Amino acid sequence: MEQMLAQLRRKLRGAGWTQAALANDLGVGPATIKRWLHGRGLTVQMLGRLCALAHTNLAELSDDSRDRTQAQGDLTLAQEEALTRDSNLSTIFFLIVNGWPPAEAVEAFHIPADVVDRHVERLERLALIDRLPGGRVRARLSPTHAWQRAPMRRHFERHMKPMFFSMD
Repeated sequence: MEQMLAQLRRKLRGAGWTQAALANDLGVGPATIKRWLHGRGLTVQMLGRLCALAHTNLAELSDDSRDRTQAQGDLTLAQEEALTRDSNLSTIFFLIVNGWPPAEAVEAFHIPADVVDRHVERLERLALIDRLPGGRVRARLSPTHAWQRAPMRRHFERHMKPMFFSMD
């Protein structure tokens, strides 16, 4: 249920809803919306209404949250290969995974800002990151992830690890 509610919150944001706008539309206070979006006091009927506002339904929400949970565990081989083909792309991804803003790639690694922006878009298309309000991004992979497949493990050992260890 926690994953479904997180997915619902993402879909509502994607549909342009804020907690204040939801509260106004549904005739309740913002605190009630916050409680509902975290599963407290939420009825099935209200969950259905919130899904409709997010342009989804319970079945899609369940499927999306299950897919997202699986995606957070491992990268696909195609995702790993895309990361290993471009060192700038993998650098930006590692920064994001470790909680650094993409702009750090401009300052620390001298990657041009327009290249960083293109790579952030590519990471989103590869389903490796989520864009958040305010220009923030979040990786769909834990910083403690252990690279299991050969392409990314080799790339990390040969290119990324020495580069990050050489930084102050």
